[in-house]
Amino acid sequence: LCQPNIKNVYQSLIVSEIRLTIGVTRVDKDNFLTVVEGGPSRFAVWRALNSETEDEVCQQIEKYSVKWDNQ
Repeated sequence: LCQPNIKNVYQSLIVSEIRLTIGVTRVDKDNFLTVVEGGPSRFAVWRALNSETEDEVCQQIEKYSVKWDNQ
């Protein structure tokens, strides 16, 4: 994972962009969309997938990207 561009202004962190790593993770027979945020917090989110087709993955990314943008 790469660190985002960070500037130290008046002793506070400012992150100019968000970098995400996205993949499909299998656990037994279940598929999950895995999203890892590459910034200082390094959090990860898993979302269940019905299948690992391109359409399903894109739908889940679009569905949850709206929620992430609004937070």
